[in-house]
Amino acid sequence: MSILVIGLNHKTAPIQLREQVYCSRNEIVKAFHYLAAPPLSECAILSTCNRTEIYAVTDDVEKARVRIETVLAARAQMPASKLAPHLFTYLQKQAARHLCAVASGIDSMMLGEFEIQHQVIQAFELAQEHDAVGALLSRLFMDAIHTGKRARTETQIGARAISIASAAVQVAQQTARDLKSKRVLLVGAGELGARVAKNLAAQGAATILISNRHYDTAVELARMLDGEALHFDELENALRDADVVIAATGAPFVVIHSEWVARAMNTRPTRPLCLIDIAVPRNIESRAGEIENVRLYNLDELQNLVEQNRAARAGEIAHVHRIIDEQVSKYWEWQMTRRAAPLFATLHARADAIRSTELKKTLRQFPNLNDAERAVLENMTRVLTKKLLAAPTRQLQTRIQSGDGDEYLKMLRELFLLDQEEEKNR
Repeated sequence: MSILVIGLNHKTAPIQLREQVYCSRNEIVKAFHYLAAPPLSECAILSTCNRTEIYAVTDDVEKARVRIETVLAARAQMPASKLAPHLFTYLQKQAARHLCAVASGIDSMMLGEFEIQHQVIQAFELAQEHDAVGALLSRLFMDAIHTGKRARTETQIGARAISIASAAVQVAQQTARDLKSKRVLLVGAGELGARVAKNLAAQGAATILISNRHYDTAVELARMLDGEALHFDELENALRDADVVIAATGAPFVVIHSEWVARAMNTRPTRPLCLIDIAVPRNIESRAGEIENVRLYNLDELQNLVEQNRAARAGEIAHVHRIIDEQVSKYWEWQMTRRAAPLFATLHARADAIRSTELKKTLRQFPNLNDAERAVLENMTRVLTKKLLAAPTRQLQTRIQSGDGDEYLKMLRELFLLDQEEEKNR
């Protein structure tokens, strides 16, 4: 049985094609009915905005490849031949390595992203719910998830902000020291503002105030995050109590004026205020940063931080690869041992059958032997057979652990005609 993965991702396909191939939960369940049948014995589907990948266990790689590509081509609404240049295919160890890399975040568009690990878990759980996975894929997904957890705890691959939204929150955290006791005013509830708000909530900000030109949008976002919505005309007053202000609107003009900041600081002269402007064009008047006890960060500063953090994450890739190598080796050793077990059993059963047959022939030639003498001969032949097989069994187990057991298992089958033996016993 072989492990196979075929799919496309942000490296191989444009976003328009990825959107076409993307599968919702219900569509994945429907695909299981078509995929989870010979020549596929197991399958799982991982589908996100940046990738759709089908993992399978099969005894006929070529037929399985055709079936999987047919499913993907149908999703893309194009001939398989046209889709083929956008697909990647990995087999056996490379398939295992790929899933571990995905779960670790080093195959993501945003290096080290955390969300992909949760998506791998969801893909596995969905396949489990519908009995689409068996022993091989179950163990592989569990090992990949464990790899992802190790990568994030043993390395810095997921540390440090590498998006403007997360960088804004990182700067807020560093400047205000502890967001869990701070009031944060977020100006702007669009796509960028929403990402900032979610990051603030994840960091446990004590109070999140959200203001937006369209008040209903602010209310909706505040409700999702257990925050508080403010009307746009309440901004100046809100500055008096805020510890951090993050501006992220799409307005083509200044939203927070330096005069407002100055008046707010007159009411709180010793309490610092952190202003973070990530809007284009800028939403906070630059002169606000000249006011005593006010620190203003602009987009350029955050972009520099993002680049530094991205470089720091990239420096962790080699460490993550070492973790992946270790986990893939463990998985492959488990799989080879699992594959070898019935082969060992067949070999030992065949040897014992030969021993038993030959012993009976021998005993017929000595009809006067008593039970004790017969038992001595029985024991001697058993010990002899066991000792003869001990060394090759031990050597094969060593080869399996060193990673080249496949070739030795093949040789064992051929030398002792074990395929014929297994077929005869079915």
